Amino acid sequence: MPSPKRTMEKDNPHTFPAKAARNRNPLKRENGLANEINMLMMGNPSPIPTSLPPPPPSFADAEKENRLGLSLLLSPKSFKPIVKREDARQSSERTKLLQMQEKLTQMTIEKEKAEALLKEQQKATLSLSKQLEEMQEKFKQESFDAEKTQEILKEKDKMLNWKDEQLENLGKEQEKLQLELNRLRKLKEFKPTLSSSFIQEEVENKACLQKKKPSSAYMLWRKDQWNQAKRENPEAQLKDICNILGMKWKNLSAKEKKPYEEKHLAEKEFCLQIIRKESEKRRVLLKEEQRQKAAMELLEQYLLFRKEIDKESKRTRTERDPSKPKQPLSAFFLFLNERRPALLAEKKNAFEIAIIAGQEWRNMNEEKQVPYKEIANKLKYQYLQQMELYKRKKDEGSTKARNISTTTEQQKQSEVEKGTKKVQ
Repeated sequence: MPSPKRTMEKDNPHTFPAKAARNRNPLKRENGLANEINMLMMGNPSPIPTSLPPPPPSFADAEKENRLGLSLLLSPKSFKPIVKREDARQSSERTKLLQMQEKLTQMTIEKEKAEALLKEQQKATLSLSKQLEEMQEKFKQESFDAEKTQEILKEKDKMLNWKDEQLENLGKEQEKLQLELNRLRKLKEFKPTLSSSFIQEEVENKACLQKKKPSSAYMLWRKDQWNQAKRENPEAQLKDICNILGMKWKNLSAKEKKPYEEKHLAEKEFCLQIIRKESEKRRVLLKEEQRQKAAMELLEQYLLFRKEIDKESKRTRTERDPSKPKQPLSAFFLFLNERRPALLAEKKNAFEIAIIAGQEWRNMNEEKQVPYKEIANKLKYQYLQQMELYKRKKDEGSTKARNISTTTEQQKQSEVEKGTKKVQ
């Protein structure tokens, strides 16, 4: 006899053998889905599959399948509705899975967009940081340039103050030289003239040159032969005698002419020496005349300058502060002070000393002027330091005086108020 199971398999083709129950406990489907979602949210680099694998069968599903197998064995007609229910459940679960997949894809897209936005924001922050650094560097450069300009302005102010002080001290130096200049006023009537000795010597020298012109060799020979020719030709005239002597001179030999030529050369050298001496004297006279003319021109210019100074000196002058430091001497005045005693020993007056020292200073090399300039710079530096101290003390004194004046005024006002109260 065939078994009932084999007969059922032949009659019902949809039947399937029952599965044996599993010993291990399978994971639940819900927990598995949650784990997959968490892995995707944490940034799993693996691509999201379009179709998920079927979930593992649970213990309840296995029991249902066993029951179906038994029910089919017992009642094969009730198999169709159970299969339809299972298909509906699977389709609903698949739709849920597809929806979850779509949500996951949307979440990944949003995550990528957020990452792109973060990158753009990072780039923007980097560009902003670079701009800030550039602005800071520009600000530093501008501040450095501003400091430089301030230093340059301070130096220019110092130079202007120093120039103003120099201009003020020029007038003071002129005041010091006023006594010497008063002596020079007497030189207005001075007119240099050439001494008569030079003129007499010049006239005498011209006469000597006219008298002692070098005579030629023929003239010297003619003087010796003149009386003899006149004796030989007493009736002949001067022209005839000169012609006769000229013919004889031409016929003379070189030996006969030689002594007369030597005399001619000696007289010529003597005259040349006289001419040289006279030319040297003339040069000296010209130099003296030029020097005297230059001195007169300088004196006239100086006197005109003194007139202007005298007009300015008549104005009211403020009294000098004794505590104020004196203006330092320039390099030229240092040289003049060094040169003055030697010129005074030569009995030169103040005007001549100033002219000679000025010419020597102009003709002096720069190397020789260097020590005087170095001393002048040192004196100038000391003067500037002393002036700074003087200005500070002056400012402090002015502030103290103001404070004292304000206190005295307040005391007076308080006394007046007290008197008015007593009267009331």
